[in-house]
Amino acid sequence: DVGFVALSTLNGRHIQHVLGSQGIGFNFARRQYTFAFGYPGNLDGGNYLKSCVGHAENPAGASNYNGQRLRCNMGGGASGGPWLQN
Repeated sequence: DVGFVALSTLNGRHIQHVLGSQGIGFNFARRQYTFAFGYPGNLDGGNYLKSCVGHAENPAGASNYNGQRLRCNMGGGASGGPWLQN
């Protein structure tokens, strides 16, 4: 799940200069130490931000899937959250 939004400047300033931002990367090395964030429905009803950290890995037994996973207990609702590295 990925989403993007374009915002206009306010008084010549971009929102990231006021609030901060994270960069975006593509084709990073696999199996890196990764932080994941989300609002999983299985933990506190999805009402609170949760996090998970570990080395991303290829899912076992998923021969038709080229993505990665983290071994977390975060369920549905967390899949749209960011994964941060470095």
